[in-house]
Amino acid sequence: MKMELADFLKSQLTALQRKNSRISLRSFSRKIGISPGRVSEMLAGKRGLSEYYAEKIAHGLNLNEADQRKLFSMISIKARKNLLHQELLEKEIAMLSSWEHFAILNIMALDDFQSNESWIAMRLGLKPEQVRASLQILSDLSLISNKDGQFKRTPNRITTSEDVPSTALRKALRADIEKSLEVLEAVPPSIRDFSSMTMTIDPKKIKRAKRLITNFRDKMSMLLEKGPKSEVYNLNIQFYPMTIPQEDMK
Repeated sequence: MKMELADFLKSQLTALQRKNSRISLRSFSRKIGISPGRVSEMLAGKRGLSEYYAEKIAHGLNLNEADQRKLFSMISIKARKNLLHQELLEKEIAMLSSWEHFAILNIMALDDFQSNESWIAMRLGLKPEQVRASLQILSDLSLISNKDGQFKRTPNRITTSEDVPSTALRKALRADIEKSLEVLEAVPPSIRDFSSMTMTIDPKKIKRAKRLITNFRDKMSMLLEKGPKSEVYNLNIQFYPMTIPQEDMK
């Protein structure tokens, strides 16, 4: 595929030189907006083609539709995989950044679930267009299927890529906290629980404490997700220092 790209670029360069003998590699590179060094590597068959550079070449040379199709068919498998990975990463970030995606995923487990956007929007207090966009993200991540208009959860689970930036994860937690503040004002205490406690601790026990929190979440899930299901709930736990950690004061 690299040699195919090299032959394509050579033919384009030759065609330009027939019209203007003063066209050089440097002016050719300038025309397509790619450095001479990289163009030399492409002409030598040492460099594959990405979508980014394919767009530059197509635009710079003002290629016709047939030549554009031919050029874009040369995008390397590695570049396509990198592009797919980036697209999935962006969808993972979108999934994590808003509470409604997880809520819609879980509402499909309700006993009275109705597979239409209006019903989902009504139950979650969302706009239909928000539901539609969320369903698309869930589908792209293979977390739901849609057969004959019937949405269903798949056995797949979201496995957060290591490339997801910590800022996205913080945004996800912030979205959960902001949603909890809405619920605090709108939902009666009889069907929610908001509580907190302040304590003095030994920081050496923090790892053990976090394990206890994880175990507690698992036990809550086992208790509540068995039997009939009619509502979607969120369990949101914060455990954080109120004092400035001593190591930060040094």
